[in-house]
Amino acid sequence: MRKRLLCLRLAVALLCSVLPIAPVAALYDCDFDNHDVTYPVESGQLYFDKDKKDGMTDVNDGDWFAPSVYFVLKNGLMKGVSEFVFSPDAPMTRAMLVTVLWRYEGEPKAAANTFSDVKAGAWYFDAVSWAAANGVVDGVGNNKFDPDGNITREQMATIFYRYCNWKGIDTGKQTSLSGFPDAGKVSSYAKTALQWTVAEGLVGGSDGKLLPQGNATRAQVATILMRFIEKVVEQPTVAAPYDLNMYMFGNSILYHGQSEGIGWFGNWGMAASSAEKDYAHRLNVRLAEKYGEVSYATSTIVAYETAIVAQDHADYSAALTSYTEQFRAYCAEDMPEIVTIQMGENVSDIGLSASQYKNAVMQLISMIRTYAPDCGIVLCTPFWGGDAKITAVEQIAAEADNVQIARLDTLNTDENKAIGLFEHAGVAAHPNDAGMEKIAALIFNAMEPLIAEKVQPHEQS
Repeated sequence: MRKRLLCLRLAVALLCSVLPIAPVAALYDCDFDNHDVTYPVESGQLYFDKDKKDGMTDVNDGDWFAPSVYFVLKNGLMKGVSEFVFSPDAPMTRAMLVTVLWRYEGEPKAAANTFSDVKAGAWYFDAVSWAAANGVVDGVGNNKFDPDGNITREQMATIFYRYCNWKGIDTGKQTSLSGFPDAGKVSSYAKTALQWTVAEGLVGGSDGKLLPQGNATRAQVATILMRFIEKVVEQPTVAAPYDLNMYMFGNSILYHGQSEGIGWFGNWGMAASSAEKDYAHRLNVRLAEKYGEVSYATSTIVAYETAIVAQDHADYSAALTSYTEQFRAYCAEDMPEIVTIQMGENVSDIGLSASQYKNAVMQLISMIRTYAPDCGIVLCTPFWGGDAKITAVEQIAAEADNVQIARLDTLNTDENKAIGLFEHAGVAAHPNDAGMEKIAALIFNAMEPLIAEKVQPHEQS
């Protein structure tokens, strides 16, 4: 329990909006250069459904940071800069982050710092003095702290790492940074810290790069906070390990074998850079980290998509035959708590009605319910959109029990595609690594309420 409380205190101390984990409800007021924030929170209550943006007009469901922002908003860890604006791209300053940690520690007194640019009377003077005295910070060189400087990704990782060491929390987990093309740009002082934060999954790449000197934004800090709580802090409601069974229906975005004719040489989700980067694997990692060991199987459903186009409102039982047998066999061995359906990308929009697509999808769901009547289903809208298909998915989710939507169509932008990475236009239109990660996040978030209903806590020894 002591370790859990220490970890949780660390996690919530990262942001201007602090969730105090204490025996009683509390109010924390943070005033950073006229940025006033007052959050009443009840200790020990964390909510892990990240599907609500609380009216923030600059946060959309398809944004990579959306799940993190929803999470910190719902838990009172952060608020917007105004009622309806979160300002995800706004930077955090070095003084602000240090002051958050200092105030969380109870505003302890420390010997005056010797930084030439941190003067007595500055709102951050005591905080920087405390951080310097305890080895949390040591400045930027030339006897300067640069309090108003935007904090970089490697600086944030270093402060995070040093604070952990000061708190006595294990930072021994390390991984190589050699897989990042800009690993050589990491400052020597930050290398160990980044190796730890990357190993813990707190800091990842941006388009495959670390960007160590890049500014850390509100969105990025929100993401790191969410990851820290989910990866390090023990969950109050669902404890790992737990064997979670999942079955995944999908198309080439889920899996595609090598095809030299189109310049695709992978055996995983097209067009991820490796198997570990496709959405099935990324989703499995998220689930395993929270629920323990995950058993899952996949089934490519392209032939069924083709049948939808060819047969109109026909009975699709014949087209479902092979999938039925595969799914029945899986259920006989491992009854799935969760089934994902990612399809529609190969169903042409030309002449397609919502009722036609709905009928076909409902027949697939009916087959699933025959063998796994109690499973939760995550139904995805197509990555490339399509009004009729989106309408059908929305209708199904509204009418069917235990069905949640993952809005993959919100990711249908060039930044989420492998454009420029492959010559073949069809391959390049598929999600890149960032797109795959976002797909995994959307599906994971859609699963959360379904898993909460199906999975019972696993007693730890």
